[in-house]
Amino acid sequence: MKSYKMKNNKFVKRNIKKFNESYFLLLSFIFILALIFFVIANFISLDKNFSEVENRNLQSRPRILSENYTENLNSYVADQFFKRTNFISFKSRIELMIGKNKINNVYIGEDNQLFEDFKITSNEDLFNKVNVINEFKKLNTDLNINFMLVPTATSILNDKLPKYSPVDDEIEYIKKVERNLSEDINFITVHDKLEQYKDEYIYFKTDHHWTSEGAYLGYKAFCEATGIEATNKEEFKSIIASNDFYGSLSSKIGLYGLGKDKLKIYIPNNKNILVNYVTEQKKEPSLFNSEKLYNKDKYQVFLDGNHPLIEIESDKNTDKKILIIKDSYANNFIPFLTENYGNISLIDLRYYKDSVSEYLINNDIKEVLFLYNVNTFNEDDSIFNLVA
Repeated sequence: MKSYKMKNNKFVKRNIKKFNESYFLLLSFIFILALIFFVIANFISLDKNFSEVENRNLQSRPRILSENYTENLNSYVADQFFKRTNFISFKSRIELMIGKNKINNVYIGEDNQLFEDFKITSNEDLFNKVNVINEFKKLNTDLNINFMLVPTATSILNDKLPKYSPVDDEIEYIKKVERNLSEDINFITVHDKLEQYKDEYIYFKTDHHWTSEGAYLGYKAFCEATGIEATNKEEFKSIIASNDFYGSLSSKIGLYGLGKDKLKIYIPNNKNILVNYVTEQKKEPSLFNSEKLYNKDKYQVFLDGNHPLIEIESDKNTDKKILIIKDSYANNFIPFLTENYGNISLIDLRYYKDSVSEYLINNDIKEVLFLYNVNTFNEDDSIFNLVA
């Protein structure tokens, strides 16, 4: 009997061993097949220049002898990986299921409000950027310069942030910028007005921008600070351009369906508007590009997205000119301002490489508004192009 049990145990162990060998052989075979599949798929698939989902340019194939080849190659492989966005979405859903409330530097807050993390780069960086603007004022003493630094939802709607989220204080950053700006520069405070209306729909849930309602509050703050009369919001024609807008923050975490936004536009009464996209050499009779509503980034409906230089003309207050040095927060702010200025120039220093001072002289412009959201001003270095 004992001999039978020993033989039976040996038989069972032998079968288990054979099963394990077959199982691991099968797994190895599947892994090799998957590896071959993805190598071939990556090889035959065409490279993409831009990711609409992530709203950014993708790394192109680096030259073998180029500088930082290894680093660029890693970025290229990651950016051009087959079905990359599907894997990002899958990873994010797994992280959400296990209780994470921060994915790719985006917090998922109350009511599925998404928030960009805010970390101050450094005090030295802040002072250097402010000094560039002060230097610009010294070089252009006759200019009337206004500066508006807009907080994001991370600050204004911070009661919806996950508890104990270690974000830095945007308002303190803004106040530090104000304290170090030249006294000859008119700093426009907007966070108080945004705080006052924080329960209204002034920020998108899925995007890092303020809504048109938020931009109108910024417009009112500008008018109050500069002594001009703001046009009532009711005098603009409002249209819901989209009911299913998923913005930049949902793209960053690769999750859709947690919430979606409405995209409202306010159309000025002035019908005689001409928008000149100078670099692209095209002119349009509207501040809005409805074709962008069919793209992933529907926010580009405002002024066709970001461009190096845009010149806007209207027949209202034709004697008033202003240059706005800006990021994308200005794009849905501009329709309101066309009621007060007949000539509005927009420069985005991330793309504009010519001399700003020369542009001002050549176009006889005496008034400038800097309009940035605090996150862009903190993270982006293009402001240094101002006096380059």
